[in-house]
Amino acid sequence: MQERGLLSEERFLQGFIRTRQARFGPARLRFELLHRGVSEDRVDAALKVLVRDELTAARALWLKRFKSAPLDAREWARQARFLGARGFSHEVIRRVLQGR
Repeated sequence: MQERGLLSEERFLQGFIRTRQARFGPARLRFELLHRGVSEDRVDAALKVLVRDELTAARALWLKRFKSAPLDAREWARQARFLGARGFSHEVIRRVLQGR
């Protein structure tokens, strides 16, 4: 199938990342691809090329889900856990929740 061009790992990588990058961060995408058996080198290369700005994606997802800044520590932690579970880095989460 691969020789005939009907099955391509590269097309799979691009499609997988493209369809999920609005909902998940690079860490989550990386984990899922490695779990599916894609080589680490190919995953890293694909994420560098295809993943848009992590901060922009995290802000868009956060706005869609919460719409307002956390008012107390409990809400801050809840929002941070949500973004963390989606695969965004700690630095990006902090910047999103602080409004920077």
